[in-house]
Amino acid sequence: MELSGFELELRSRISGRRAVAHADVLVQAGDRFVGRDGDAVAAQALRGRFTELGLDVVDREFATVGFEEGRVELVLADGRQIEAIPPYF
Repeated sequence: MELSGFELELRSRISGRRAVAHADVLVQAGDRFVGRDGDAVAAQALRGRFTELGLDVVDREFATVGFEEGRVELVLADGRQIEAIPPYF
């Protein structure tokens, strides 16, 4: 199958190194769960990159389920207690 001119031009612009660099920015943002500091850092990074690419970026507020981490402990039938980490979902 022959690629179109657009597909060839697009392929020439794709870089694995740049993709990994962008992913690294998101990883370095830390915890990106809704409402956490890393969420805002990642959003700003993406907003900036999209703007650099000439895209119009629109922020929209929306309602979502949040999460507030607390202490969780499992108590087994035999009375043993196990401290646990609660899942985000």
